[in-house]
Amino acid sequence: MHVRQSFITIGLLVLFLPLSSWAAASRTVSAKFNHSVLIAGITLPAGRYEFHLTPDTSVVTILRQSTEISYPWPGQGYTWESHMRLIGSVCGEWIQLASKARKTDVVANDSRVWQIEFRGEKKAIRFFSGTGTPSQAR
Repeated sequence: MHVRQSFITIGLLVLFLPLSSWAAASRTVSAKFNHSVLIAGITLPAGRYEFHLTPDTSVVTILRQSTEISYPWPGQGYTWESHMRLIGSVCGEWIQLASKARKTDVVANDSRVWQIEFRGEKKAIRFFSGTGTPSQAR
């Protein structure tokens, strides 16, 4: 019986170990915009967003939070439901910063998202403008 439990434990480790290493490599950065912004030629309306990226690539997947009110049964009140909806993917370019970033941040001005910096790292991903060349930061 003890041997059987050991095999089950080893089997579970073999299944979940690759998932944990993938999760460690994947990065998610959240941002809220009060007005529309442009990122690599895509216009993002005001709202809450998540940017998902893997350090080995320069592709960033953009998700937008959508909050809806639902009324399950008449007279029961309402509930809030929040969903993340896929907006699209954009390409960027990994760049070296002059110094380590103080925090993980989406660097943007009033109309454009320029880059995403990562706390404690000297690299960031900078986004291309609609012309296919890297945007000038800040």
